[in-house]
Amino acid sequence: MLGTDIAMLQKNFESNISTLLSKTAIAIGSSLIMNTPRNTGHARANWLPSLDNPILSEIDANDYGGDATVSKLRAEAGKFSSNNKSINLTNNVPYINKLNQGHSDQQKDFGWVERIIEATVIQLPDDFLLKPPKKVI
Repeated sequence: MLGTDIAMLQKNFESNISTLLSKTAIAIGSSLIMNTPRNTGHARANWLPSLDNPILSEIDANDYGGDATVSKLRAEAGKFSSNNKSINLTNNVPYINKLNQGHSDQQKDFGWVERIIEATVIQLPDDFLLKPPKKVI
């Protein structure tokens, strides 16, 4: 039936969009986490993923290598569905803006957050992009 086919197409489209957004968030977030300048790993640990509502607090944790924080991001972004409005990745350490302005012995580049986001999006593989629908008729 036509109504059933349209409903199935809509469900597939919503699922594909959710997967696209989830994969994109993981790619950008992982790159941000792993490239955050580190001394103790506190700034890395404070990239906090959430769905719909951003986390507005700082946590008392360190993640020098970044792997645990990336795992949290993957788990949270993997839950994203068409029922959600957004995937958020916030960092509320008081000095994150200073790090982004280049005030770090490990990272002297101004605007590294913006550059990492841009570079990651540019490098996304083609399968992240939505393909045009196949001709049915």
